[in-house]
Amino acid sequence: MKQGLNRREFLCLTTTAGAFLLFQWRIIAAAPNDRVLTYIRASLGQTLRPASDVDPTGKSIPLPFPFNVPCISIHFQNLFYYDTYFLNRGLIALGDIRQAENNVNALLYLVDKLGYVPNSNRLDMTNRSQPPYLCMMAKDIYEATGNKEWLSKAYPLIAKEYDFWITKRSTSYGLSRYHHDATQEYLAEFYEHLKKVRLPLNATTDEEKISIAGHRLAEAEAGYDFTPRFDGRCSDFIPVDLNSNLYLYEITMVDFAEQLNNGEKELWLDRATERKQHINDILWNETRGLYLDYDMKNERQSDITSFAMFQPLWAGCASANQAKRVRENLKYFEFAHGVVPCEAALHEFKYQWDYPNTWPPHSLILTEALDKYNYEEDAKRIRSKYVNIVYDVFKSTGTLWEKYNAVEGNINVTEEYKTPPMIGWNAGIYAYMRIVNKTRPG
Repeated sequence: MKQGLNRREFLCLTTTAGAFLLFQWRIIAAAPNDRVLTYIRASLGQTLRPASDVDPTGKSIPLPFPFNVPCISIHFQNLFYYDTYFLNRGLIALGDIRQAENNVNALLYLVDKLGYVPNSNRLDMTNRSQPPYLCMMAKDIYEATGNKEWLSKAYPLIAKEYDFWITKRSTSYGLSRYHHDATQEYLAEFYEHLKKVRLPLNATTDEEKISIAGHRLAEAEAGYDFTPRFDGRCSDFIPVDLNSNLYLYEITMVDFAEQLNNGEKELWLDRATERKQHINDILWNETRGLYLDYDMKNERQSDITSFAMFQPLWAGCASANQAKRVRENLKYFEFAHGVVPCEAALHEFKYQWDYPNTWPPHSLILTEALDKYNYEEDAKRIRSKYVNIVYDVFKSTGTLWEKYNAVEGNINVTEEYKTPPMIGWNAGIYAYMRIVNKTRPG
């Protein structure tokens, strides 16, 4: 592929899937209904932002495709990477494959322009990415449309994003980490923002401030901003979930290469085999029967047990015996109304990506992980908890939320900013579980 595409060329290569969409839309649109689904269908259009050539504020990268933002207004008014995967699952379930494709095309456009997918298209968020899900999004679009021409154009851009993760975020262990590409000036400003708005920081030197800000920015790339999981040193850790997702990229690209008959199947298969071995050697704890992030600075596995242990199951990286042992740890994460990001423990600060909060993406990841290894009853139970908390809180508040309290079943959450009403991933996951999984509230 040539070095870069101009805007017109890029638009041309990504508009060919539309002819395949109408048939699927009519079939999938026949879906169940309840008050939450009615609200979602009525609200999704309010999160749609138009394609544009110029951003009038000068604060964002203009995108040549209409895209969804996480919230109707005020909060999160840009295209966010991590969120879009989960929203797209719902869009496809609801029959709006065309808009799901637009969202993916917008992300592919950013890869073509930047070499990676940024946290969002807001300029001050382009110094980091977010957990990689682009390859899985492309798979969903391809499965919905069967458009091999579209896939052939997406393929080199997915490979380009993958290269970002194995070069810009590489480690000496053969696995990848979360980090950032921020300037010293940005980090200094970011530290002051964190101290003022979100975290009780007390650095005494400029060097310490820069270090703290850098690690916390890496947490933002991890999608866990903020959490006790990395001991405030995210860049020092090899994360379980990141490398599980990259394994799934490699396995999915094996299939794409086979579909396209481009001769790269063995390349991706070798990469997947090597990564799986590294994951088992470095991140698997045989004694405890779970996966743990690896602390490169202290050359040992983390003391913090996090939800990331389930990601290798979702990616299909775990053996049947590993999955069985990981499942035995579910009791430390599952509560009356959902699952939490980290095992309950005392920390010096109450983080939002920690007990007792429950975040919608985790419910989808966990239930699909359990289903993959035939723990259907566990998956069914956790799906019901998620659907019920969303439904019940909607009845009392009239909206969807970014996160919930897994213990109390309400929005009495630990927060580092005022929890916003959110369509985004919550709408996507709820719609998917109601329509595809046929999980009913009550």
